[in-house]
Amino acid sequence: MLIVIAAAARSLSLGWLHPLNWDEIEYFRATEWVSGGLVPYRDFWEHHTPLQWFVFAPVATFVHSPGASAILAMRWAQVPLWIATFVLMAIWMRRAGISLPATLSAILLALCSSMFMLPAVEYRIDSLGCLLYALALVLLQRNRNFEGGAALCLAGFANIRLGPLLALTVILYLFRRSRIAMLAGGIVTFALCSLYFIATHSAAIAFRRVWTENYLGDRLSKGTEGVFLHRLAGVFGWRPLNHTFDPAAIDVATIFILVFGVIGIGRALITRREHLFMLAIFIYIILRSRFC
Repeated sequence: MLIVIAAAARSLSLGWLHPLNWDEIEYFRATEWVSGGLVPYRDFWEHHTPLQWFVFAPVATFVHSPGASAILAMRWAQVPLWIATFVLMAIWMRRAGISLPATLSAILLALCSSMFMLPAVEYRIDSLGCLLYALALVLLQRNRNFEGGAALCLAGFANIRLGPLLALTVILYLFRRSRIAMLAGGIVTFALCSLYFIATHSAAIAFRRVWTENYLGDRLSKGTEGVFLHRLAGVFGWRPLNHTFDPAAIDVATIFILVFGVIGIGRALITRREHLFMLAIFIYIILRSRFC
């Protein structure tokens, strides 16, 4: 019941209370242009991998609003992806030996966490990437390694920022299980996806936009020093940049996630339970690559 209430409360911010983010406008335009037959990178500039735009292109063909309602429609369209992601993670947790109350509690905390859910309600490439990564974990857990490798590759085509996490996942599963089929699934999927860029004569420009320009942008941009610690401090209501404390900004659910998460990671590393041990390392890499 609490999960249903939390999900209903988040739907309010999805449609009415959460302002548009400029990334959403970028992703919607890319999706709209792909639905109109334009080729990513060749016909318009982008620096993200394009799978989200192709998946949601059929939805964009029915969206004709020139204003904010177009973005809101895409937000609602991706809700099934988050539902499926939570279902997959619940399946993964139960198979890993986590009790049903603990599994449901973890889902509830995620829904109540503003750090997670405020970006999640937006129309972003993260939704499809997270779904495919959760699917890959479930497939690998069930020893369907070829399909798991394919899902990992597709997650990269959905969100290039998952790259460090995907690479570590492959390394850990190869090191611990020697699943060559997982590599084969990823290679075959990458080759099939690459055929589109070869057929549309956009492979060279796609490589330059996604790899070269992202690398140069990261090297030349000046980010906030210690942004990861700033994000963590914000969860507790502290604003390091202006040295203020705002009790209303305290994110209780995220604090619970951090505290219980540290305890869980510690137990997983001590007991070295296979699935939980790898998940602990995955969480660390996600945090480092997302906020640092």
